[in-house]
Amino acid sequence: MEIDIEKLNLVFNRILDRISSLENASIKLEADYYWMIPGDQLTNLNLGNIDPVIGSLSDDWMELSKLLDTERPVSFVDLDRLANLLRMMSEEYNPTNS
Repeated sequence: MEIDIEKLNLVFNRILDRISSLENASIKLEADYYWMIPGDQLTNLNLGNIDPVIGSLSDDWMELSKLLDTERPVSFVDLDRLANLLRMMSEEYNPTNS
């Protein structure tokens, strides 16, 4: 599978625009802690057991915010952090999850 980055950016902005139409200036997430499946186990469907780890949305956001406030370089771990926030936003805003 191949994803065009420019198209992904457009899709992402449309989704954020939709959320912006529902919220004022911020997004409130009820949960902080979540289960995360390590990357090496995420797509291995042959595993009998998985070993989830605990993550924190507030920690994820704190680290991502540093990208705006400092010259900290972007890392690929930031994709994981962003993915965790997006996943929880999906849970919050999806009416079928209630």
